[in-house]
Amino acid sequence: MDTFSNLFTTLRNAQLRKVKKVSVPYSQDTWKILFILEKEGYIEGCQIVSFAESLFKKTMEEKNTVRYQKHFPSLQKKILFQNSNAYKRIIVLLKYNYIGYNGNSVIRGIQKISKPGGRVYVSQKKLEQYTLQNTLATYILHTSKGILCDRDAKALNVGGELICSIF
Repeated sequence: MDTFSNLFTTLRNAQLRKVKKVSVPYSQDTWKILFILEKEGYIEGCQIVSFAESLFKKTMEEKNTVRYQKHFPSLQKKILFQNSNAYKRIIVLLKYNYIGYNGNSVIRGIQKISKPGGRVYVSQKKLEQYTLQNTLATYILHTSKGILCDRDAKALNVGGELICSIF
């Protein structure tokens, strides 16, 4: 599963369960998409958290690494791996409209348009056609200027790969 699908599925499942916070794996692209979602008002916020330090301390306490490193050199590689950026996560604060007892999610739907098996590229003119068909949706594009929402792409007069629509 690609990172975008993982992100959208996690957000969708969390909102179905009415969860306030959710954790997703860190990548620069997911961080940029979440930044756009925050700017457009679909989520309350997001924050990068690193778990490498706590995991490193936990393994040092649980196992006597000096003794195990002699006999198991792969353990040393594991500890070095834990200090890398692989354990960065993003904590996302989801947004709800609280009217009455139950809260409704601000994000009504997330639809992935460009998939690994079939990429969808749009020009600036074609992007205008997409936005005229569904004026309430926000489209996210991967352009030469970076990951942008449809309004920013129109302002910069660029097209690109259409990642998803959010409504």
